[in-house]
Amino acid sequence: MPDTLPQPSNQPVSKAQEAPLPGTVGNLRLFGVPIRLHFTFLLLLVFLIFIGIGGKQSGLTTAVYVLALFASVLLHEIGHALVARAYGVRTLEIVMYPIGGVSRLEGQPKPQQEPLIALAGPAVNLIIG
Repeated sequence: MPDTLPQPSNQPVSKAQEAPLPGTVGNLRLFGVPIRLHFTFLLLLVFLIFIGIGGKQSGLTTAVYVLALFASVLLHEIGHALVARAYGVRTLEIVMYPIGGVSRLEGQPKPQQEPLIALAGPAVNLIIG
């Protein structure tokens, strides 16, 4: 499943399409792109912290692990958004789910742009290691 959700380009983006996805919270903006957390992502964070605290790891170690995981997925999605912006495709929002993130694009990129936008996220992961 691709982690970018393009909207049909032959139709203008309506206010309903620009509205945040249901079940999301937060309104952080990076590079002008709204970053939102799905409520299930918050449940995962609580679960991971409790598991870490109850296990052999300290709460601080678990928190650092969770933040690093979150940051790597967010940077991956920002990579998609920035390359899409370079081609004139606006990102409506980035939503973080427990299984990863989704960049909601305003329109469908041209066929020659789509592979580069799709590869931008994994390229960020290769750079950060």
